[in-house]
Formats: sequence, structure tokens, C-alpha cells
Amino acid sequence: MASRQRERNTRGTILLVDHDGNLHEELYGAFRPAGYEVLHVDTAEQAFEECLEREPVCVLHALTLRPSDDHSGSVRAALSSIRAIRDRFELIPIVVLRPSRTWAHAAERQALRCGGDLSVRALDIEGIVSATRRVVGRVSRRVAS
Repeated sequence: MASRQRERNTRGTILLVDHDGNLHEELYGAFRPAGYEVLHVDTAEQAFEECLEREPVCVLHALTLRPSDDHSGSVRAALSSIRAIRDRFELIPIVVLRPSRTWAHAAERQALRCGGDLSVRALDIEGIVSATRRVVGRVSRRVAS
């Protein structure tokens, strides 16, 4: 009940899907003053469950879901997660958070083909906030018309 009351007092939930919580505090600080709750989950399964339960206004999805020497395995898991969210929740915008690594360019293109709406560098907090506002505004206008 307290969770539902908190949700009613916000503009909505932004779901952060990332294997580490490094961005959570910064994004919480950036979005909370604007009235958004930021929820962090570690796995694709948790992300899908939270989308079912909360219907977030936006998903911020990192391209890697778990630390691994096998980058292709963690990227495949992220791409699969983005595709599953897009297939089930076509109106929830997805902002892909890409790492600053050379292998990330091809993965970024794949993530956008899987259903990501925009791509932003993971460490660019201002860029993440700006991209999120753009895609949430786009969806709001689509739903209103």
C-alpha cells in the first residue's frame, strides 16, 4: 500500500536495468526533483517482472547485464531483454545505456534494432536525463492523441 501511495505522488517510475548500482544514485538525484521514482534491477527477469507490476514511464537499459569476460554473452542477454520488453510493452520507451568501449558500437546498433528508442553513453547523466525526457514526452503525446 505504501508503494502504491508513493507511486501516486510521483510522475511515474523510471526502471534502471544494470548489473551494478553505480548509476542509480546519480540518476535518482537527477530524476527525483522532477517527480520520478528510480527503481534499479540487476537482471532481465527482474526488469520484465517490474514492467508487468509497475508499467514504468521509461526503461533505462544498460547494454551489459552482468560482469563477464564474455562480453558477447552479457550483450546477448541485454539484447534479449530489450526485445522482450519491447514485444510485450510497446508503449514503454527504452533508452539504451551504452558503454564507452569499442565493441559497443555494433551492440548499440543491435539494441536499437531490438526495440531501443535512443542510445546514450552510460556515464553521461545529463544525456540520459535529456533522452528520457524526450522519449517520455513522445509517448505522452502519442497516448494523448
